[in-house]
Amino acid sequence: MLPCYFKTMYGFDCPGCGGQRAILFLFKGDFAASFTAYPPLFPIIFMLLLYVFNKRIQYINKEIIFKVLAWALAVLVFFNWGWKLAMV
Repeated sequence: MLPCYFKTMYGFDCPGCGGQRAILFLFKGDFAASFTAYPPLFPIIFMLLLYVFNKRIQYINKEIIFKVLAWALAVLVFFNWGWKLAMV
């Protein structure tokens, strides 16, 4: 796996640490281990799919809904990061 340059430089996990392991577990079909390795992965996948289909599907206030969900995902990622830092 690729090394985390943030962790190498600063000595602690970045907000995305665990993402590679989670993706590998997901490809192997181990959803529980994937969620344990990096909980925000499933909302990130959902947002990527929403971004792709956002161009093709018409619904009311789609820009506002997408922005709110994107900010919620950012908060989730940084909450997860803070939780991991607190557990060290």
